[in-house]
Amino acid sequence: MFDKHSGRQVINFGDFSFNSKRFEVWQGGQMINSGDLKTTINFETLSQRPSIACIRVSLSTLLLETILAHSFYFDISFTSNDRIFAAIVPDKSNCENYNSYAAFKSTALGITRPSKTFEFNEPYVCSIFTINNIPNKITFGLPIAQSLIEFYSN
Repeated sequence: MFDKHSGRQVINFGDFSFNSKRFEVWQGGQMINSGDLKTTINFETLSQRPSIACIRVSLSTLLLETILAHSFYFDISFTSNDRIFAAIVPDKSNCENYNSYAAFKSTALGITRPSKTFEFNEPYVCSIFTINNIPNKITFGLPIAQSLIEFYSN
């Protein structure tokens, strides 16, 4: 179904926009909100090498900013099995006690910054799922809200 990537390697995916017309919000394995909602997600690579805030993400959406910030940054992007991750992986954060965050941190490619205080609506990771190298689904993991927000292509 989704493209497969061999191994885990740091990549630079450049700049791109993803147009979505549907979203879902998940908490504790249960969908708590969904609907049709036009959203454009823009990715802009600010540096060719992984560094603090090297990938800018901005959303044009009517989804409430209390659910998901409309602008934020990631430090690194890398491949893993059926997805491309964009992520922040701090050595210390206010999210160490959240299971999904701790599990991701333990398998990430390394630490990207000394510390980070995440806001309630700020993701630590984005997963980009592609089919024939075209983004088909994008998800954001929010550690404090303990939720996953999914956007599906048009």
